[in-house]
Amino acid sequence: MLGLINKAVKVLTLWLSKDNTNLPPPGKPVLLTETERYDRNALLKLAHIHGSIFSASDVEGPMVCIVGLPLGRRFLKENAANLRPVTLDVSALFPKGFMRQMEGNTHKAYRKALKEAVSTLVIGDMTDVLVAISAVRLQSFAEENREESHTSHAYMSALSDIATGLLLRVFFGVKPDIEHYGRLMCLFKQLGPHGLVWNIGEPQVSAFNALRDELLKMAQAVTINSEATVPNCIFYNMVKQDTLDDTSLGNIIYMVEMGRYDMKGLFRWISKFAADTPSYLSRIAKSVESNDVDESGALTQAFVQETLRMDQSERLMREVKDDIEFEGFLIPKGWRARICLWEIHKNSSVFSQPFKFDPLRFLSSRPTSDEYSPFGLDNHQCPFAGIAMSLGGYFLQALASGYRVTPVNQGTSVRGGYHWEPAPNFSVVLASRHCSKSEVVN
Repeated sequence: MLGLINKAVKVLTLWLSKDNTNLPPPGKPVLLTETERYDRNALLKLAHIHGSIFSASDVEGPMVCIVGLPLGRRFLKENAANLRPVTLDVSALFPKGFMRQMEGNTHKAYRKALKEAVSTLVIGDMTDVLVAISAVRLQSFAEENREESHTSHAYMSALSDIATGLLLRVFFGVKPDIEHYGRLMCLFKQLGPHGLVWNIGEPQVSAFNALRDELLKMAQAVTINSEATVPNCIFYNMVKQDTLDDTSLGNIIYMVEMGRYDMKGLFRWISKFAADTPSYLSRIAKSVESNDVDESGALTQAFVQETLRMDQSERLMREVKDDIEFEGFLIPKGWRARICLWEIHKNSSVFSQPFKFDPLRFLSSRPTSDEYSPFGLDNHQCPFAGIAMSLGGYFLQALASGYRVTPVNQGTSVRGGYHWEPAPNFSVVLASRHCSKSEVVN
């Protein structure tokens, strides 16, 4: 840790010694990874001391932190040419790499094709099967773990299966009663058996190639049989639109891989807050039982929105490709820029009692995009924001309508590999609200 701090000090000293009109933002070479690990409010405290733009450091070196959605949006827009998203390097797996790191017309073309495939998706037509995928796996967890203290490992495994199953249906049109489902599920587990793998190795190359070949066979079957009826999903929309190539296929494979990790994390937080607010969960269950679609939809979406406000939505990271002057400060080439989302979502002037979990706030009012933006900003917003919200709602509907949820090992939240997470040993006890057995429907 001392070596990393010394590295940051040397870089700052070098830039301060140059004949620059502007200086880097105020701050100290605080190693954020370690500081946040012990104090989740660390950036809020630093912003209180230094203002909305301040310097810190991390394992990669110096960093500028920006707290404020309008400020972050302007920073990204004004300096788009000098910023590169921080993400997985998948260039060894398929040509042109990850879409979020593409530039210029290449980025525009691939993003447009993806947006068209997503825009023609009718996720409402999948509601029953998506809820059922969640319900069936929750039921197996509840039945298999009655005498095993509901271990966190078992629950995380169940949530990973649910996340993967939901994404397989939305992206590739497969569900548990389709032959490709088990094969794709197995291959994605090989791609990331214990979570998202940042440094791609031979196991990832092998699993990716097998996934690609499996999906190409599915696409070819449709191409050969022009009269074939294809599922409502992103993959086949791209096939029909003739925008599926090695790069776009590689991108959606890895979007699912990253989504599996992120959705599992979101489901863990939803489970924790569900256990903490049994009355709200009962209200959702009642609306589902009475078949009040509007009420259940509004309640579940508000719950997911509040979960994202409280947790999971944390930051946007960029690499600075060339010197940037912003708000009178110099942000040198080689630094990283962190647009802080978790912190701005704790603004007490927008959200009353900002550290209290209260989904009702989203039923009574709708914050603006300058106040609440869990999926990024403008052109940098995740194209799957609406899908993520829907999947979170379907999981919550299955959980609330099927079970009373009791927390096990609440503990203190921890800084995980990519996100903050509930306590490592957090799990739940699921007590059935009824005795009927869930079945996957078409």
